Amino acid sequence: MPDKQPTPACPLPLPGADMRPAQAKATLDLWGRLAAVKGHKAFGALRKMQDLIRRAMQDEVRGVSDPNTMRTYRARHAAAGMLDRMMATFEGIADRAAALVTATGNAAATPIHVPFYSDEKAATRDRDTAIALDELVNLPGWRDISLCLCTAAWVFDSLILSGAPGDEVFYQEARSRIVDMFTTDVQAAIDRGVGASAWLSAKAEREKE
Repeated sequence: MPDKQPTPACPLPLPGADMRPAQAKATLDLWGRLAAVKGHKAFGALRKMQDLIRRAMQDEVRGVSDPNTMRTYRARHAAAGMLDRMMATFEGIADRAAALVTATGNAAATPIHVPFYSDEKAATRDRDTAIALDELVNLPGWRDISLCLCTAAWVFDSLILSGAPGDEVFYQEARSRIVDMFTTDVQAAIDRGVGASAWLSAKAEREKE
């Protein structure tokens, strides 16, 4: 793997994870497209439809005592409000992304962390693993998969507060596993491989002296 800035395992920011400059730029591009949708007159009509559905459910749920029926109404009520919540969520992410892009616009690249290795074999293994993962996350299909999973993570994040009472732990654990898959399973290995590559390069330079 060449000595370079690590490729983001997910092109968009994930809930609870630090936002990378490349993710911030992708977020601003995304928000530009979403803002165009939000500003369209038909979007306002769609929002009104969802609001009417939520109000109707609030009326229908009065007097319901069956827990399964109540759960169904709560789920449908939460889903009808998901459009507004997701747009508000991504607008907030875009605000943070804009601040990050501004702060890092003229900044130097993030320094590469070079880990300690006792032998070349371990460093080579980490580098080779990172090369394979870097190729994976740059595939168009991986970007499609990661965007779907990223959206799911934000949905679970929203449901922690707006979902059915008692299910908060379920939503939190589901969100955490998606985020960990990107940050701990994939991103950490890519980052480690970049450091391993730098270690191997430094070792080779020392041996030339």
